[in-house]
Amino acid sequence: MARKYTVVAGDTLSKIAQHFYSDGLLFPLIASANGITNPNVLSVGQVLSIPDLPQHWDLFRTGGQMTSVSIGRCVLPDQVPTGKRLVIETVTGFYFHDGGVLGAALLSYGDSRHIVHAFPWIQCGSLTNTGTDRRFYGFNHFVRLYVDGPATLQFDADGAAGGLSSPSGGYSLSGFLEALPPA
Repeated sequence: MARKYTVVAGDTLSKIAQHFYSDGLLFPLIASANGITNPNVLSVGQVLSIPDLPQHWDLFRTGGQMTSVSIGRCVLPDQVPTGKRLVIETVTGFYFHDGGVLGAALLSYGDSRHIVHAFPWIQCGSLTNTGTDRRFYGFNHFVRLYVDGPATLQFDADGAAGGLSSPSGGYSLSGFLEALPPA
């Protein structure tokens, strides 16, 4: 059952979402329920409908390692089921290899042509005293990405082919599954 809330001075949709849902990032639910196109514009005295959170959210966590057979590619073992939407909230990656240059990590579904998002790597260090030029990369991003099922997710390390001798790395993502809205 939706609740009502009257906007007071200093309110923002994020602040209201934090109050009702304990998560300011859920402000789009309130904006959508009230036909608000610009979430930065609220009027004092405006009465908002606060919708209930969607039911049956299932946590979703998965991760995988790259292998030497799939240089630069990591297919995640868990799939987004039919009739569900995956809301990705956190994406983490690590990677190291000898020499070469590393482009962005590309999250895609189905195949590498359906890119959901590109994540830039941060070079975390290198070892040059071992006779090799081993470089370490990583990232950790808080995001809000949506993937409708059925889908198989994979990461590709763009540009990972240059100078590789024994690449290694892995990815993980977390979020939740929700039912797809009716068409």
